[in-house]
Amino acid sequence: MSSIELTYQQNLDALFPGPSLPPSPLSPQRFPGSSLESLAALHHVSHRALAIYALGGSASHIEDYYEQDAKCQRPALKSPEPITGDNFVEHIGDENFYQGYVTFFSKQIDEKGAAETLEQSIFSEKYNFQDGRDATEMLFRLMDGLLHPMIHVGYGVEFGLKGMLAEFT
Repeated sequence: MSSIELTYQQNLDALFPGPSLPPSPLSPQRFPGSSLESLAALHHVSHRALAIYALGGSASHIEDYYEQDAKCQRPALKSPEPITGDNFVEHIGDENFYQGYVTFFSKQIDEKGAAETLEQSIFSEKYNFQDGRDATEMLFRLMDGLLHPMIHVGYGVEFGLKGMLAEFT
């Protein structure tokens, strides 16, 4: 690495050091309206890591944030049963089946590709309008939670990350 590149990297590291706590206990939290408990259920580890990577952040910067974010991440729960085309609608919204949906969508993406999987599972009438339900399930879920699922779809498609795309549920 040349001295110019080294100086540039040192300047970046100085401008964007590893994460820190708010400067004062009186300062607003980093995520207004959220708590560490509510954020632990989401996948912000990958969001921030990919954003820093896309913006040209250093490996040490990505690693610092990854380590900080991973501390408040909840472990994934094993699904009580696999999700299939037959029971897909029965467990929508039940966080106990999250891993089952990730596995289901991973298989769908392998078999059909990202575009067809999204078309069939998000925009189809089959998974949006069900007898006895008065909501558009999957399209609504894509736009839910401050567009959190949309972030997963975008990162999954942009970076070619099948796992990130499968986590949109």
